[in-house]
Amino acid sequence: YGEAPLINTPELVDSTTGQVLLSAASVTNRGPNSISAYDLTRFITMLGWHYHISQNARLPGAQWNSLESVVRGMGTDIARYVDAAIERLGLARVIKSPVIISKAGWGRSSIRDRFEITYTALVQFIDRRPQRSGNPAKIRTLAMTLLAAKDLNNAVREERELDARMATEVTDILRVVVTEELV
Repeated sequence: YGEAPLINTPELVDSTTGQVLLSAASVTNRGPNSISAYDLTRFITMLGWHYHISQNARLPGAQWNSLESVVRGMGTDIARYVDAAIERLGLARVIKSPVIISKAGWGRSSIRDRFEITYTALVQFIDRRPQRSGNPAKIRTLAMTLLAAKDLNNAVREERELDARMATEVTDILRVVVTEELV
């Protein structure tokens, strides 16, 4: 998200053979360590739909036994914006089989010198509300990535305001999806 990498020269190693499978790019190939909202959304969608997309459309070289721990971790991330939105919209009693994988990152960007929060999520559930009118239930699926930033020179206030804003925006996006207000 624009910060220096935690590990400068990481390597992906086969734990059974000890063979290095992939090494990091050289120091001369360094960029700003940024990833677009589009790419984050695409990545989380490809991760969540791994079994449902063709082999050639999957993350290159990805195997479910490697991805499962990532999905489980994202399923229990502390950023529960979608969960809070479901509760706030009163959907908890009318949806079935919710699946939410998400990840949030936040903190002060040393590059842009402002507080930032990024949230990406893939959500799927069965909306049973149409059954009240005799229609079949609907499977609702959405993926989103949101970025918000503030520079108030007050970290506590920035974090609080952006957290509230993120919760509000996620709730509104979910509301628009379930009320089918998208065009």
